[in-house]
Amino acid sequence: MNAWEQTLTKNTYLNGKTPTSLDADALEFLQPHAFTLSPLTHPHLFGWYMSACHFSEPVRKSWPKVEGGAAPKKAAKKDDDMDDLFGSDDEDDGAAAAAAAAKAKALAGKKPKKVVIAQSLVLFEVKPLDDTTDIDQMAKDILAIKMDGLYWKTEYKKEPVAFGIFKIIIGVTVEDEKVSVDGL
Repeated sequence: MNAWEQTLTKNTYLNGKTPTSLDADALEFLQPHAFTLSPLTHPHLFGWYMSACHFSEPVRKSWPKVEGGAAPKKAAKKDDDMDDLFGSDDEDDGAAAAAAAAKAKALAGKKPKKVVIAQSLVLFEVKPLDDTTDIDQMAKDILAIKMDGLYWKTEYKKEPVAFGIFKIIIGVTVEDEKVSVDGL
């Protein structure tokens, strides 16, 4: 597996930039053992496997034939297959696992990142039905609406609409996750 990992650090596929029979053979070899493949220890091989397994079998059979040993030789004894699936690369796996554990431990000790709260500033234009509506009372009623994540501005503005009718313009800041403007 380490030889494949090294090859895939420089190439998209095992024989270069296009898939070949080497990739098909390696994929066939890895499929029964895919659960042992880790993105922490073999990130390039893991990415290649996730990409290559999406090709159908007829497509894989159409890849050009290339001579060479992409798949490792299968062991003579079946008992050895279960003990050492991909050859003896335990030293590299242990070092990579230790490095990943050390990195995770270092990140665990750091302060958590600040949480960004998404907020929106909304301006409402509120128009009465007729000229008999008390605009100031309507503004007080609007400012009396209380919700978690809702912050009204302290002042409102009266503007004329037509024929002695006024509208109010009032601003509010809302936390997007807590308050829906449509519901407000």
